Parts: sequence; C-alpha cells; structure tokens
Amino acid sequence: MPPNLIGALVVCYATGKDHLTALRDAVSKLKDDGYLFQDMHGQIRELDPSRWRDYVAGQWSEFSTHFPTQEELLRRVETGEIFYGPFCSYETES
Repeated sequence: MPPNLIGALVVCYATGKDHLTALRDAVSKLKDDGYLFQDMHGQIRELDPSRWRDYVAGQWSEFSTHFPTQEELLRRVETGEIFYGPFCSYETES
C-alpha cells in the first residue's frame, strides 16, 4: 500500500466446504500476499455463482470492470481461486 495509508477494508471472495473454511483460506491468501490481517468486519455471505452478474451490478456497479465476468467467475469457483474486491483504504484511525 502507499505509505500514507494505514489500512484498508478488503472484500475477499473464496470458495469452501463451509463459511469457516472460506474465511480461513481468504485470511491465508491475504497473509501470503503480504497483508496484515487484523479483524473481520461485517458478515460472511454465501453467493450463488450463477447470479454473479446480478450481484456485481447491485453491489459494485461502479467497479464492474474490476470483477471477473460470469464465465470467468464460474471457472474460478471450479479451481477454488480466491480474489479481492476493490480495497477501501484509509489514512487515519476513525
């Protein structure tokens, strides 16, 4: 991250046999990528991969090109790939 930033909220997308496995794998990826995981905020949500396009349009319409297409997402689910949404970074503690 740029030096002026002290943290970020990161939405992770992961597959797993259950939500705890997906969370554990997402945290491992963050750490493997060099990020410091401090805490989980919000909730873990299960998404229907066949409705990915609708989800992106409803939740991230302004960042839709950041995300995989419907077809790419289905391939990522098959391979178990973990990926991130846009980072929401901050410079000071709230």
